[in-house]
Amino acid sequence: MKTKILKRVMGVALAAVMLLSAGCGKKFDASGYVKACLDLSTRGETAKYMELTGRTEEQAIADYESGTEEFLSAFDSLGLSEDLQGQYAALMEDLLKKTKYTVGEAKKGDAKDSFVVPVEVEPITGVFEGMTEELQEEATVYMTELMTSGADVTQEEVMEKVFSIMYDILADRVANAAYGEKQTIEVSVELMGDVYGIPEDELTGLTDAMIDLTGLE
Repeated sequence: MKTKILKRVMGVALAAVMLLSAGCGKKFDASGYVKACLDLSTRGETAKYMELTGRTEEQAIADYESGTEEFLSAFDSLGLSEDLQGQYAALMEDLLKKTKYTVGEAKKGDAKDSFVVPVEVEPITGVFEGMTEELQEEATVYMTELMTSGADVTQEEVMEKVFSIMYDILADRVANAAYGEKQTIEVSVELMGDVYGIPEDELTGLTDAMIDLTGLE
């Protein structure tokens, strides 16, 4: 798992829900829109999202699950078991549910039909820092024991075990997640054709602020 993979997952999780119609004939609630999209992509909460976007429950669930599907695609070439992939997917969902954010009051933006929405974020910290070193240490112990035992195992079995070790490390870190100092990220919500959306660079800045990726470089 590399930084770019997690960033892409977060980006997909948010982008999938932030480029949708806000409903015709109604005053656009930019703050409510951003919060509803964040709540869907990080918590799987569909009600307000459906109300503000006009999406059906089936569509809303599909939008939420797009992030998990993107995450699992990173494991396609590794040959991991469906069970372990499912554990990682659940862990990713747990991590996203732990994100802390407060959406502030929207202001009119400089451009026509645009808004600026402040999002106060408390970044999750310590989940990935030092993870590589810890994984290498535990994987080395496993490989040493394996070589000593002379057991006949396949490459797929070794890969499964190493990723199981990494899962245990991450699961413990996610369960005991800490938070850094609050910071406010301002994002623009703009009318792009007939849908509202957030510029990609600002979306990246928001997702990066939610989870400290130090240790994944």
